Amino acid sequence: MSQKKSKTWAKYDVLELRGSTLGVVGYGDIGRACAKLAHVYGMRVVAIRRNPMLAMGDPLCDLVLGSGKEWLNQLNRESDYILCSAPLTEETRGLIGKAQFEHAKKDAVFINLGRGPVVDEVALIEALKTGKLKGAALDVFTNEPLPASSELWELE
Repeated sequence: MSQKKSKTWAKYDVLELRGSTLGVVGYGDIGRACAKLAHVYGMRVVAIRRNPMLAMGDPLCDLVLGSGKEWLNQLNRESDYILCSAPLTEETRGLIGKAQFEHAKKDAVFINLGRGPVVDEVALIEALKTGKLKGAALDVFTNEPLPASSELWELE
């Protein structure tokens, strides 16, 4: 981003995905498709699914955790990349909030491909502003289109 702003073409550090961990919150069709790509890149995959038994024995998962906040916090502690592909239900609304970001590894990247309201955006913004998270890739938001007043527009 800084090279783009300064119109500079220079080498920069690229992180290797091989050996890092992808945590998948919502290991359904989308989560499994992402795990397949992660597996090809040599990433370790940790998954949470509402019914963990449905993912047991899946060759793409290195570890399948139970459902609930304790397991979600464990997934965040272990993951370099946290991918949320959970559907929006009464149980998942606000599932990922301040406490979960506090459990995230330093410099983790958060990715949301599921539904915006699954994530507490205020807590996400705070985690990004304080440097708890290195970055975020967001395909969905709580309110769409993203309001001009959202701090997400201003974050690097």
